[in-house]
Amino acid sequence: MVRHAGDRPPAGAVLTALPELEAVEAAAWREQYAGLDPELRALTVDVGALQVFGVGAWPDSAWHNVLTGRPEPKTLDLALALLGRLGATAPVVQLPEGAHPAAEELLAARGFAPTTRLVRLHAPAVPGELPAGVEVAGTDQGSTVASVCLKGFGQVDQRWWRGGLGREGWTQVVARTGDVAVGTGALFVRGDDAWIGSATTVPEARGRGVHAAVLQARLGLAAAQGATRVSVKCLPGSASYRSLVRAGFAVSHPVAQWRRRPA
Repeated sequence: MVRHAGDRPPAGAVLTALPELEAVEAAAWREQYAGLDPELRALTVDVGALQVFGVGAWPDSAWHNVLTGRPEPKTLDLALALLGRLGATAPVVQLPEGAHPAAEELLAARGFAPTTRLVRLHAPAVPGELPAGVEVAGTDQGSTVASVCLKGFGQVDQRWWRGGLGREGWTQVVARTGDVAVGTGALFVRGDDAWIGSATTVPEARGRGVHAAVLQARLGLAAAQGATRVSVKCLPGSASYRSLVRAGFAVSHPVAQWRRRPA
């Protein structure tokens, strides 16, 4: 089991690895990768129990060359070969921490090491109206979404942030102050479960309740689309983590990200 001192969930938290929460995020990624421009050479494929996601245009980006699911020797080697054809040198495997000890040993033997420890949280979907100033982004608002993400997250190719717009199960919300877009966040619904992610606020609008409004909007939209539970992944102890806990999210399980060292 991977351990990182100082990054613990709160005392008394009940940790239960819920595979369906991992599965709905993987389904969301599949839609986002599938929505990318063909020229980016995006790959989405299942290899046994592994889901393989890669982007040939960004071979050095660990965030865009990812494996989810449970690795086994043959499936892991095949998945790595597929990413290798895209030029990926340092892919990431996302694995619920401690859920599959044999898989952790296998990753270590293939040159992977745990680099980041995240935590999965979940909460009930809460019916409600869209907060004032928050709207659902249409497919024609890709530039707006990308602009907010570029300011909030930093310089990532804007085509990434457009990928999910208009895809099945995907909803993007945008928060505005007047006519200026200042925040955004994604929602993906599949059956009873929903995933939220890619939420950010532009630096000049932080501390004004934008994050809370974007969160509230997605919880309400998830409920309206039939979901009963919403999950999210973040850094334990971060500002986002604290906001989510205040909003009623509970810890489900830690998620370790294993990164392969370049040869």
